[in-house]
Amino acid sequence: MNDKMWRWSKNPAFDIEPLPGSNIVQAIATALRLSNLNSRVIRMKFNDITIVVAPDSDSKLLLRDFHRAIQGSHHENVGPHPAPVLTSEEIAHDDAILAENAHRRAAAQADYNAKKRIKRERVTTIVADIAFESCDLDGWVKYCEANNDPYGAAVIEYSELWARLMQIKIRNGQTLENMAEVCSQEADIDGITGFMYNCAINILGTFWVHGPELLRYQQERRTNLLEGMPPQ
Repeated sequence: MNDKMWRWSKNPAFDIEPLPGSNIVQAIATALRLSNLNSRVIRMKFNDITIVVAPDSDSKLLLRDFHRAIQGSHHENVGPHPAPVLTSEEIAHDDAILAENAHRRAAAQADYNAKKRIKRERVTTIVADIAFESCDLDGWVKYCEANNDPYGAAVIEYSELWARLMQIKIRNGQTLENMAEVCSQEADIDGITGFMYNCAINILGTFWVHGPELLRYQQERRTNLLEGMPPQ
């Protein structure tokens, strides 16, 4: 971990503070180097785990117990001198924790998938009779064909759902200022990124019949945000 990846801590309980972007291997190596240079114990916190490093600490054992602490099977400070070999009881406990964590992750993923499926069914039902209104149908078809990889297809699906939801609102007399962001959130089934959101704006600005209005709205919205005004 170079000098840009850590600083001396202002917290009296710790000596150094790893900065965002550093990793645990770098952090332990830096703490060990400083411990040897200063001939003293170095204390730090990484991902809410307290790690104590002495000049003669074994970095591999510190890393082992750090990962055990992250998974929830080590409940004390890590270091400075972890046991070289885990007992059979500790190994069995670690295995049980790993199995429990795996079960919890699988249950959370199943719950997420179920909620996503329900949302997809609800949104697709809402727009079932609403066709995407393109101002350049040939160009839209070609764009979709050229961007059929998983990432591109996800952006296209989100863009199209967003547009069709807004079309319903427009037919009911609403303006983009009143509903564009609500419709965006409704169309977001798989969890879009900020980059995907911006891609969708550019796509709709090019191929959607209301694209120019959307671009104007987005420009005004960004200007308001920059000027500290509440977004529309």
